[in-house]
Amino acid sequence: GYVLWVGIADVSFYVRPQTKLDEEAFTRGTSVYFPERAFHMLPTNLSENLCSLKPNVPRLSLVAKMEFDHQGKKKRTDNYEAVILSKRRIIYEELEKENQDNLKNKDWEYRPHYELYQVLKKSRHDRGSIDFDLPEAKVKVDSNGVPTGVEVRDRLDSHRLIEEFMIAANEAVTEWMIQKHKPFIYRIHEEPTYES
Repeated sequence: GYVLWVGIADVSFYVRPQTKLDEEAFTRGTSVYFPERAFHMLPTNLSENLCSLKPNVPRLSLVAKMEFDHQGKKKRTDNYEAVILSKRRIIYEELEKENQDNLKNKDWEYRPHYELYQVLKKSRHDRGSIDFDLPEAKVKVDSNGVPTGVEVRDRLDSHRLIEEFMIAANEAVTEWMIQKHKPFIYRIHEEPTYES
């Protein structure tokens, strides 16, 4: 089978309830990203430094460890407070090129990741999940930040792999919270109308 580890920054270590930092983050609600800059919910030193992965730099995180069989059935989930020490920074296009270059290489270090991605995708599809495989728009701007055009950016398997792993982590943590009878906030979607 497979063991999948998914980690996110442990923002709660830095943002304590009912502090000025918490109040300011609450008023913003989320980070907003533009082509040339971002307006973060948290101060730059947190959003672009302490809560951002950097190679060979320890970072506090919350981690879900999931065990799957060869058919993608989840066997176990454990959750941890952890310290992550990432090995490298890699962008989607770079990973996609490596994948294409290593399609026949069973020893490529990320081959198990792509295998698990395919297994989880099939399992989710078999459960009736809809995959909205829509192209992503990328706004091009000039040196003054003025939009000059829009281009379509293809969704690569490297994008889908990360999305699939994040979905798996979200499902696993939700199931774990329900089993432990822990309170948590979640979003629901009403049944769509026939026309929708």
